Amino acid sequence: MNPWFDLQHQSAALENWQLLLMLLFMLGYVGSLGRLLEARARLRAAVLAAVSGALLCLLMAPWVLGALMLAAAVGAVGLFTAVVVLVSRLLGLDRPAAGAVSTPPADEAGTAPRGAPVRAAAPLTVH
Repeated sequence: MNPWFDLQHQSAALENWQLLLMLLFMLGYVGSLGRLLEARARLRAAVLAAVSGALLCLLMAPWVLGALMLAAAVGAVGLFTAVVVLVSRLLGLDRPAAGAVSTPPADEAGTAPRGAPVRAAAPLTVH
């Protein structure tokens, strides 16, 4: 059976369960990006995206349609991000405000921020 032939005979509207799985995938995917959530929540969001994306592909009549929908969703998020970065650079919003002190946040692992001096540990001596 040719999956491209099956794609041409799909209905124009998605069913409710397909929309729900797509929504869960998008929420999980976007939640796993950036630093809006803490590390554990980002991991949970990534698992949600992976599980809902896999279910969408498995339950679609031709699985190729589910994979194409997921790829289009990821591409749309990337395109949106690129447009936002481009517009912010064109408007000059990517530079920090005058007089604003910006210190990079500490990493969640407890390491020092980037650019901070690294102190070497004292050497071990055996007596």
